[in-house]
Amino acid sequence: MSAIIKQSACLFAVLCLSFNAAAYDAIYKISGRIQPGTCTLLSSSVVNVKLNDVYLSNTGLGSKPDSVSDKVDWNIVLECPSDIPVIINPAGTTVSGKSSLLAIAPAADAASGVGIETEYKAADGAWKVLELNKTNTIVSTVKNDGILTLNFRGYYRQTAAEITPGTANATLDLNIVYK
Repeated sequence: MSAIIKQSACLFAVLCLSFNAAAYDAIYKISGRIQPGTCTLLSSSVVNVKLNDVYLSNTGLGSKPDSVSDKVDWNIVLECPSDIPVIINPAGTTVSGKSSLLAIAPAADAASGVGIETEYKAADGAWKVLELNKTNTIVSTVKNDGILTLNFRGYYRQTAAEITPGTANATLDLNIVYK
């Protein structure tokens, strides 16, 4: 009986192996990129920078074109991973011909002959003018994970021979990019 089982098993194996088998090769190309993390905004998304009331004078703002008011410091606080740049694309209406001067918002009682300029503190400690409607690399590479404070300061800059007093408000939109 064991010989019959062996013959049956052998016959079954031959029958199973004698049929053509269909097979297909498929290649899947999988791609992607692992990116570094991005920063988290820790400070408020709306910051009210008060340049305060500024009085025109014979020696400061009001004395001649390009004179400036006192500078007012403000900052943005981020929590960032290391090895990424922090880039700011500031958007706002500029004073004609002055890419760094934010125009005063139109109003019935708006001041004229003046704009608002903003500077940022670069990694080397120097203050640099923030160019509006352009890419500004504030930090080329974040060195350590953790809290990163971006320091800014704003002030009025005289743009004409005379300033007409009035409200001097503006809005600056900062688009912060992490690549």
